[in-house]
Amino acid sequence: MAHSLASIHKRLLLLTVLAGLAAQPTVSQPLVWSTLANNRLGQAKGAAAASSSGGYTAAAIGGRSGKNVNSSSSSTTGLPLLLVSPHGNQAAAASQPAAAQPLLPFARTAQQDTAQPLNVQQFVATCSRVIGDQMSQAVEHCDYRASGATCQQLTAEGRLPAGTQSYAPQTLTGNFSIPNGCSKAGLALQQSSQQLTLQSSSVPVAAVIVHADGASKIFYLRNASTQGKVNTGQLDSIEICLSPASSSDTPLYVMQSALYSLGLNPGSTAWDLRSSVQLPSAFSNGVVNMFSGDTVDAAWTLAVTKSGAESTYRGVVSGQITLSNNQPAVVAVYSIAAGVASGPTADIRCDASLPFKMAACSSTVCSFTAAYPQAPPSGMYQTQSTVNYQLETSAAVNSATGNAAFQVQTGQQQGLYTAAVPSGKLLPGEALLTDSNLQGQTFKFQSSGRQSFVTTLQCPASGTVSSQATLVAGTGQEVTASASITKNCHELGVQIGEVGTPHIARYIWTVNNTASVRKVVLMADSSAAKTFLTQQLDAAKLTGQDTSKIQAQLAALQPEGSTTAEVTYTVQFTKSQPPEFIAKRAPFSVSGTLLVTNSAPINAQLFGVAVTISDPMGGFLPYSVSANCPLLTVGSGQVLTCDWTAEPPFNPTAGQVFATARYINTNNGTTPSGSTKDFTSAPSIVGPGEDNDQDTITNKERKIFRRRLGNWSGASNDGSAGAFNPVAFMTKMWDGIGSDNHPSSSSSNSSTGRSSSSPVAVTKPKAVAAAQPPHTA
Repeated sequence: MAHSLASIHKRLLLLTVLAGLAAQPTVSQPLVWSTLANNRLGQAKGAAAASSSGGYTAAAIGGRSGKNVNSSSSSTTGLPLLLVSPHGNQAAAASQPAAAQPLLPFARTAQQDTAQPLNVQQFVATCSRVIGDQMSQAVEHCDYRASGATCQQLTAEGRLPAGTQSYAPQTLTGNFSIPNGCSKAGLALQQSSQQLTLQSSSVPVAAVIVHADGASKIFYLRNASTQGKVNTGQLDSIEICLSPASSSDTPLYVMQSALYSLGLNPGSTAWDLRSSVQLPSAFSNGVVNMFSGDTVDAAWTLAVTKSGAESTYRGVVSGQITLSNNQPAVVAVYSIAAGVASGPTADIRCDASLPFKMAACSSTVCSFTAAYPQAPPSGMYQTQSTVNYQLETSAAVNSATGNAAFQVQTGQQQGLYTAAVPSGKLLPGEALLTDSNLQGQTFKFQSSGRQSFVTTLQCPASGTVSSQATLVAGTGQEVTASASITKNCHELGVQIGEVGTPHIARYIWTVNNTASVRKVVLMADSSAAKTFLTQQLDAAKLTGQDTSKIQAQLAALQPEGSTTAEVTYTVQFTKSQPPEFIAKRAPFSVSGTLLVTNSAPINAQLFGVAVTISDPMGGFLPYSVSANCPLLTVGSGQVLTCDWTAEPPFNPTAGQVFATARYINTNNGTTPSGSTKDFTSAPSIVGPGEDNDQDTITNKERKIFRRRLGNWSGASNDGSAGAFNPVAFMTKMWDGIGSDNHPSSSSSNSSTGRSSSSPVAVTKPKAVAAAQPPHTA
């Protein structure tokens, strides 16, 4: 029975092989295991035994490698066998017909590849191709990952080419835009009965990964086809691995431009610049102390030094090298070499220092310059550039080249290499010097040298005075230098000290009062006493009293002389000139002091000090007088005190007084410059005048005299009735003068006056109780 079954098995196997041969065209090469057509799967993870005859290649379905066997070997492992034609079509299952072993739904297992379930092994062997469907035959081989897989992971493992891009569609039916290097392409998808048809306009699809429950089925498309069909089965998502763009073999493009010009060989010329300043001997440490109006000469020196070999004319080729990264991956640029074919090597300058990285789908431009020692002959020449780079997704270092042609004409002068400066262009052996203190002036140097100039320092502004020098060379070199000094400006302080009470000249008045007689004897007036005694006598008689005493008193009242006399009084006043007039001295004078303060660290030499007083009434011009100073040099930090006396032609009371110190300006701290500077104080006010003796009468007092003397007509000055009393009049007159505060006005006139009155009756007082002795007036 066992023998019979073995015989039946062999017959079925033979029939299957013959059926496969009948279905396929005759070929001269043997059939090969499809996974060997692309060496991307590596070594197999499972072991398998195979046997065949007729030159066919037999492979275990669960294996990933195969070998040729001859007809003499005959052994099996019990695993189903698969015969594949060179065209990739399934021939037959050696253990049982395909219909008896249908492809089950995508089984998910945690077991390793070495112990895969039977349905996974069948998937890996058949890729779920549909016999007779050319679209499904685009699948070259398959793989299964229980732990999942991605396009990036397969690329890193070497199973997909470097630069493979991933695309995950959101739906499985529709038209989509997919990356194509640095551009876009179209992809059409259509899903029907768990079969996915895909067509790409220009980007080949390297593989399709179907994800389900953490595992992945991987369909590798034959030769990265632009169309195909895969049996997805149940899935969670799908990922399409797109082959690198067609430019993947040369991801970095190099373009070059070149232009020839007559330039210069800069040689080794170098320039240096030094700036210094020299002050006069009176100053040190770069500090200048000066008063307003002084001048100081500062001598500046700019020293230019040239060293190295001179520049010479030469031919120069210059241009640009443009690097374009047309890949969606970073490119590392390691080196760039350029030059003229059979000519000079170029000097290359890029924005970034080598090595540098270029972002995906970006470009950068470098410049180059290649110099001939001498101008080359006329003709056409070519530049070449080589760039060594590495794509981020590749382990290999590649190179890309570019070139450009240029023409040289004999006597060509255009494009001469010179440095642009304000005055034009400089040759490489020249340099142009400018300085901030010499606006609009330039100095050209062809060798080492010096340039000196002098600036004059003046006040009142204090601060730092500097020189900023710049040297620009024809080679493009730029050198700067600076020097500075400190300038301190000072002023003298002047102020009025004490101001004395002004002295004012006054006219002198004298008054003399005389009477016509020296002595007058008068009898007492007894009329009132007589009347009184008569009344007493009448009263005594009526009362019967004794009247003898009263009668005796009446008898004693009889007059013995005159009771009145006539006296004439005379008042004489005299005006005399002020003593100052007699001595020929000024009628007005005022004295005081003033102070001159020097807070500067240098001495101040004065030309003089003066005092000026203004006329408070505005009738005269201001009056000035020199002050009396012990010396005219005010030392550093010293205060000079001067006194002064002014004799203006006007009354200075309430006038303003100023003090002015005239400073002698210097040049360079020692030599008089021929000019002066006045420093003036704030004004002070002259106080009120002094009171003279009582017998000095001002003009106002004289007016009071005249007004009161006009009333001498027997009535008193205050208008009361009665005889004129010269003593009372004089008292009231001085009281009035006192109330007028003795104003300081004066008159230059001198005169003598006299006033006399009519005879004045002088009456002797009447007796009241008894006769009294005569009175003397």
